[in-house]
Amino acid sequence: MKNQFFKGKVIEGFKLGRKIGIPTANLDPKVFKSDWKKGVYAVEVSIGDNFDKKYLSVLFYGPKTIAHETKNSLELHIIDFDENIYGQEISVSLLKFIRGVMIFSDVKSLVVQIQKDIEVAKNSI
Repeated sequence: MKNQFFKGKVIEGFKLGRKIGIPTANLDPKVFKSDWKKGVYAVEVSIGDNFDKKYLSVLFYGPKTIAHETKNSLELHIIDFDENIYGQEISVSLLKFIRGVMIFSDVKSLVVQIQKDIEVAKNSI
C-alpha cells in the first residue's frame, strides 16, 4: 500500500461515532480512489500543514450497513485523539487493508468489531 494517499477536508457527519464512543472525522467519499477496496484500513493522518505529526487511525470506506445505507461514506477514527478538526484538511496515507465491509445486526456488534480493527491497526505499525 506504499505511496497510496489522499487529502480531504473534514466535514460534519451524523455524529453516530461520537454517540457510540468512537468519534470519527468524515470526509467527502469522492476523495477516495474508486479502484481501492471498500472496507477498513489502518492509516496515518496528518492534520493541516503539520506533516511532522502523524496519527494512527482506522479508516472506513463503504456503505454504513448498520444504518442500511447504500451510499459510500468515508470516515476515520483517529486513535487517542479528541479535538475539533471540522473544516481542516487532512492527509491520509494507507498502511494496511484490514477487512472488507461487514453487515452488523446491532450497534454493540459494530463497536466490538471497530475495537478489534483498532487493535489490528495498532499491531500493524
